[in-house]
Amino acid sequence: MAILQSYVTFGIKSIQFNTPTLIYIHGGGWTLFSLNTHDRIMREYAARTGFIVVDVDYSLSPEYHIDPFRIAIGGDSAGANLCVATNL
Repeated sequence: MAILQSYVTFGIKSIQFNTPTLIYIHGGGWTLFSLNTHDRIMREYAARTGFIVVDVDYSLSPEYHIDPFRIAIGGDSAGANLCVATNL
């Protein structure tokens, strides 16, 4: 289940329909980091750009020790697109 947290620059009087928005998905190799570890940088992005910044948190996978040379990736529809993008 994804959790969203948004940051808005405090100087903005009102949010308009056309206010630029950055949707940011943190890194961490699918096993590390969270909204908490990226809170400061999200606030900086909002303060310096005037964008609405939406940080997306997601469930982290458990750590498994697997052979990186024996991994396949597959999917269909939008998932297939993500698979291709992953392999580029």
